[in-house]
Amino acid sequence: MTQYIHCNGICLDCERIVCHTPNREVLNLTAQEVKILQILMERSGTIVTFDLLLQLSYPTTTSKKSRAAMQAMIKKIRKKLFQSKSARHMFIQSHYGIGYSIPQLR
Repeated sequence: MTQYIHCNGICLDCERIVCHTPNREVLNLTAQEVKILQILMERSGTIVTFDLLLQLSYPTTTSKKSRAAMQAMIKKIRKKLFQSKSARHMFIQSHYGIGYSIPQLR
């Protein structure tokens, strides 16, 4: 069974590792980028702490390298979303020292 997550016009197919923008453009994301985006989209409107994001996206490692890798993934996801004109509104907010969030747009 395919799991679809919809948030702010973006459709994430977690099984097939595909992300569709509002105009049906496909964003090329890695499996790890999809996992991080999935975690944030499922919790849109709330702040996801660094610790929870690391625990859910990198369950076997909790080192500083994992935090740096996660931060690099967030940067890549932001860049890919911004490159798509129809997905630019889907932004990931940083909350200094706390974590990240995706606001719910109305």
